[in-house]
Amino acid sequence: MLFRRVEKKDLPYIYSWLSNNDYLRHGVLESAFSHGILYGVEIEGIVEAVSILYPVDRIAWLMGARVREMVRGRGVGRYMTEKLLEEARRMGLAGAALLTSRGNIPIHRICSSLNMEKLLELFSASIPVLPPTSSVEVSRLVAMHPEDLEKTLKILEREYPLLPLTPGGLIWAPTRYIINSIHSKAYICRANATPLALVYTGCSWVLEDRCRSTLGAILLNISSESPLQSIMSCISHLSYEEGFYDIVVWSKDSEDLLTRISPIARWIWRSYIYYKDLR
Repeated sequence: MLFRRVEKKDLPYIYSWLSNNDYLRHGVLESAFSHGILYGVEIEGIVEAVSILYPVDRIAWLMGARVREMVRGRGVGRYMTEKLLEEARRMGLAGAALLTSRGNIPIHRICSSLNMEKLLELFSASIPVLPPTSSVEVSRLVAMHPEDLEKTLKILEREYPLLPLTPGGLIWAPTRYIINSIHSKAYICRANATPLALVYTGCSWVLEDRCRSTLGAILLNISSESPLQSIMSCISHLSYEEGFYDIVVWSKDSEDLLTRISPIARWIWRSYIYYKDLR
């Protein structure tokens, strides 16, 4: 097996074994290749596995890992992940992280074998636009008093050491880095001065040329007493104001919250973020 960057001549063969509904087909693979962040594993002269290594704020974000079905079970995925970690370390990055579904047992085993720690247990959900209510206050991040903003940042960092760089959640990065990146286009939904959701807009994939606008929301301080319907309404109101109808909500995994949000969700996806310190 040989780990290397993917070359242009490799792309047709990779497309031949990617599944027809794979999101990598929607401009992501070409974008990653054009930015030199697409890597693969060559076996007997052909690329049988691919992955993207996206450096962001000294973290190597690993995503889009695929192994051709016919060569699975031979340690190719583990070999590729190990080499990606070595490449990230060679680049001088401080850590590496990846997001995977709760049911992806092979990836969990690979992460465990490479001493990657489970940093966050999450779920995401697509919700419809709901009628507005007046029980939740909306504040623009740029308009918040510095002391209030710092308090909100500390709450965010306590609950989420990483936040999604894009609302779709394909890439995550340290919380303060994200806040600095989205500062001008982010909102906070609050009730009685308590922040309940961070809301911002963006694309589904940071490098794509054709931007699919999405509104994302990170839920905070959510308990069984939280006014969930009002929070969802606040998020929907912002979506309506911004002209976006694709809403993705992210939260730390909670059986109670899942039960409460399921009746209005179009879909729910449960996932883990794994992280490894490379220093």
